[in-house]
Amino acid sequence: MEFLKKSIHMDQIGCEEQTQITLEDDVNIADAKPDVYQVVTQQGHVELEEVRASDGHVHVKGVLHFKVLYLADEETHHSACMEGELAFEEQILMQSEHLLKEAESYPEAYDYVREYVKSNDIKSYIDLISDAKKYTSIPIIASINCYEKGSWADFAQRIEAAGADAIEINILKISTDIEEKPGEYEQLHIDILKEVKSRVKIPVTLKLGQRFSNIVGVVNQLKANQADGVVLFNRFYQPDIDIHKMQFTSGTVFSCSSDFSNTIRWIGIVSGKVPNLNLAASTGIHEPETVIKAILAGASAVEICSILYQHGNGIISQMLTVLEEWMTEHGFSSIDAFKGILNFKNVPDQSYYERVQFMKYFSNRD
Repeated sequence: MEFLKKSIHMDQIGCEEQTQITLEDDVNIADAKPDVYQVVTQQGHVELEEVRASDGHVHVKGVLHFKVLYLADEETHHSACMEGELAFEEQILMQSEHLLKEAESYPEAYDYVREYVKSNDIKSYIDLISDAKKYTSIPIIASINCYEKGSWADFAQRIEAAGADAIEINILKISTDIEEKPGEYEQLHIDILKEVKSRVKIPVTLKLGQRFSNIVGVVNQLKANQADGVVLFNRFYQPDIDIHKMQFTSGTVFSCSSDFSNTIRWIGIVSGKVPNLNLAASTGIHEPETVIKAILAGASAVEICSILYQHGNGIISQMLTVLEEWMTEHGFSSIDAFKGILNFKNVPDQSYYERVQFMKYFSNRD
């Protein structure tokens, strides 16, 4: 008997995805062509120049060739034809199992991704929203983990159809492109908001990161573009380096109480500078007293996550109890009665919200 060993190469589909993109551009008619009175018909075809897969994405680049037949004169109905092309470039997120593997080190991310992209589509997440609406009476706010334009508006429509009461767009993007121009990162937030708002009727809020040159200016622009609220802040997972193995590893997974100092600073400043906009405080909210502080600074709501993983759902009732007892003690009958009374606009000394040097701090101590 002879033992034979042979390598067999197999191809297997790792994941599948469908998406739809909208190309918008202004096309100028050549001087030799008459102006358009009425479009009769149009046709087009797509020519793909590059399709490249990497890190859970498929990068697609190509050109849309189009022809438009139109009437150029209202009286004579003279016809004319215009031809042109629109270049496009799109990254398609492949909702595959490898995303779950990448998220295993992060309990918060793993639960989110598992429900969000399981089975290579969003059906499970849509079903979760529908079931939540059936069995609960509280408002259901669906969160879209977003970092680029594309199919998110279509996703938002499906979320609305499933019964969600509102949508939170959680924009998770770190700008590392050396060619990216100043302002493009901020404009991305506005573009995503406008695209989603054009597709749904339910309220839309944005959850922002902390890395802006002018947070107040960005929030004000989002308000001007019909944002129903803003959440400050989302939290990127922290990298670390194992010096013994000399490799990257995950850092601190959960937020901590000290993270709240930055949250309360910007909740207070933004609520004072950009009035009549609902703000939610997020990151670093671990104690019931922190909820009270956030509202005093101007928050309409708070978001908690890490503390739920660490201590369970019971922390919610504890926070509500402490809040209600504090309100009774101080004679407040509603949240609005004390919301924002210590924001940037209302405090007598606005330097509390501004940077304080160590020397200034120690000069006031014995």
